[in-house]
Amino acid sequence: ILDGFTITAGHANGTSPHDQGGGMYNSGGSPRLASLIFQENIANVGGGMRNVSGNPALSNCKFNDNSADFGGGMANWGSSPSLVAVIFDGNNASDSGGGMHNFNSSPSLAYATFKNNSTTNDGGGMVNDGGSNPTLYWTAFQSNSAKDGGGIYNIGNITLTTVFFSLNSATN
Repeated sequence: ILDGFTITAGHANGTSPHDQGGGMYNSGGSPRLASLIFQENIANVGGGMRNVSGNPALSNCKFNDNSADFGGGMANWGSSPSLVAVIFDGNNASDSGGGMHNFNSSPSLAYATFKNNSTTNDGGGMVNDGGSNPTLYWTAFQSNSAKDGGGIYNIGNITLTTVFFSLNSATN
């Protein structure tokens, strides 16, 4: 259990897997995270957090101004994290998934907010690919931008219940 502090200015800039999870890297782990702030972290994959084959549970966390090629705020590959009241704000991905990148993952989000996230290609707020099946409940996507899918770029099955989209933009 990690509770109540800030992880900032992490740089995962080594060779794989040391280029993943600028703020936190979870491989097969399922930590419980509460009231954490991931801020200004940098990585190739998962600027704020990278989850591989693990199922972390996050509540009341913030991902602010993180950057990566894939998943500026968070990248999930083969994972099913649970996020409640989590905010992704101002994260950037140079390739895809400004706020969150999901590949073969099934995250569950409730009361989440994606705002002011951006990417050069797909999914300003979120991208879902490779058999991802996310479930979103009472989640908002606001002012995110991308080439394709300003709010969400989705390939796969996604379940949306009371999800709000406003002021997102896509250039394509």
